[in-house]
Amino acid sequence: MNGVFSLQIGSGINSNGDYENLPWGEASFVAVSFNGSELGTTELMAVPYAITSGSEQWIVDGNTIANKNIGEVRITDDLQVFGEFTLNDGNAVNEISYDGTLPIAYGLIKDNADIDSGSGNFTIEKIAIGIYNITIPNEDEPENWTVLTTINHSAPGIASVAYYTAGRREFNVNTWSLDATRSDFSFSFVVYKQ
Repeated sequence: MNGVFSLQIGSGINSNGDYENLPWGEASFVAVSFNGSELGTTELMAVPYAITSGSEQWIVDGNTIANKNIGEVRITDDLQVFGEFTLNDGNAVNEISYDGTLPIAYGLIKDNADIDSGSGNFTIEKIAIGIYNITIPNEDEPENWTVLTTINHSAPGIASVAYYTAGRREFNVNTWSLDATRSDFSFSFVVYKQ
């Protein structure tokens, strides 16, 4: 007896077992019976569409590719972006660098040593007039830090950086008026690590 038939798996009335627990990643077989007589057993063969549809996670719409699942998308290898990189409101990127040099800390400091804004991973203490000690406790290798600083004040002034002994995770910012006297100024700084 020969013939051709088609079946749709997953619809209809389930009379034995359940579809949820079928081992789809393993070989699956179907037994064909007609009027109670078994005609044969054959392996269910997948077509390429069926192989990918169960794990389809991406939606392609023209030039847009989106993850249709909820939760995080983790990239475990390099991600290269050719073109503009934008984020929707509420999303953030902690670090992006074209050349591998990233700021490890930054801040806008008021003349009384209050932190106006910044990266949040540093502390500051005013030691004396025009001398501010900045500590970055969770960063190592301060000998490989590069610190940039500038005065953010209406009066002209000079800001300079002095380092402590190698291994200490801190540095001083010194602020001076143009007549070379120590003066309190608001300033900003950025620390890069080589």
